[in-house]
Amino acid sequence: RREGGRGRILLGLAPRTAAGRTLLASSAAGAVNVLLTNPLWVASLRIMESDGPPGSGRPTVWGAVRTIAREEGPGRLWSGTASSLMLVSNPIVQHAVYERLRGALLGRRRGGRPSRRTAAALSPLEAFVLGALAKAAATVVTYPLQLAQVLLRLEREGPDDGTDRRGTTLGCLRDQLARGGVPALFRGMGAKLLQTVLTSAFMFGTYEQTLRTVGGAYELLDRRR
Repeated sequence: RREGGRGRILLGLAPRTAAGRTLLASSAAGAVNVLLTNPLWVASLRIMESDGPPGSGRPTVWGAVRTIAREEGPGRLWSGTASSLMLVSNPIVQHAVYERLRGALLGRRRGGRPSRRTAAALSPLEAFVLGALAKAAATVVTYPLQLAQVLLRLEREGPDDGTDRRGTTLGCLRDQLARGGVPALFRGMGAKLLQTVLTSAFMFGTYEQTLRTVGGAYELLDRRR
């Protein structure tokens, strides 16, 4: 009985919708991915920052990982991990905004009446626009964390390298605010928006079109039965 009671408590704490469970699982997977791959991102950014054209004696990713661990300590390989973990919230914000906009559009279209066929109700163009808006909102909200992530990964450890010691995500954000105010927190966001918004828009457009196609196929099979 005691185990059953605990099970009911855990089930009560778990997300009740399929979308909620999916977001929870994807967030956990994203956190694990961050912890495992952060050293590779740090090493690749250091390689890109190094002088000289590609192929001119630049280290490999694994060579850069070993060099950073040897010269600056293993902990430096996880620079920016805190901001990366917080950035797991980016797809959650994107999904929440998309579902809110989607629900509002569908609710206006059907006059507030419930419908079981909401999955295939958006046209590809509508999904394209809503996906772009959702990703733009998520990018604007989380971009300061993305900037801090990159700056922390590029930061080097050493007494005479002339690099500012930001140390933490909060310290990095404070440093940017002190240097250039709020606009400094969004430096370079235009290029990021162009990249991520278009990608997300095409993804949601394809997603809704796939739902329409699959839903139509199921309806056709049901009629033939």
